[in-house]
Amino acid sequence: MEGLAQIAAQAAVLGVARAAEGAYPASVGLTPSEVPHGRPQIDPPGTWDQETWRQLGFEQLGPHYFSFAFESRIRGGGVQFTALAHGDLDGDGAQSTFSISGEAQSGAQSHLDPLYMNREVE
Repeated sequence: MEGLAQIAAQAAVLGVARAAEGAYPASVGLTPSEVPHGRPQIDPPGTWDQETWRQLGFEQLGPHYFSFAFESRIRGGGVQFTALAHGDLDGDGAQSTFSISGEAQSGAQSHLDPLYMNREVE
């Protein structure tokens, strides 16, 4: 949840600082591409070098249990984002999902939705 909070906070800053249509970085798929399976993972160098993660100021430097994704899209007069974290804490193949969404409209403050959790302790 800390990782998602960090991503959402930086996305909110970008939403206020940029025009709505370019407020958020481009979508990026699961990073790392494989969800850690029941034990913490240390990523190889370069895992978090994708431009979206750089713009969001996000990387996992130490051992972690989750893979992260960021989705952005244009909607109406603004843009929306969803930050996702997928984990398999007990290694049984069933994943938990945490997500937080937000949006930016031209001439308005960014808006963040509450954190969503599915299968929290998986």
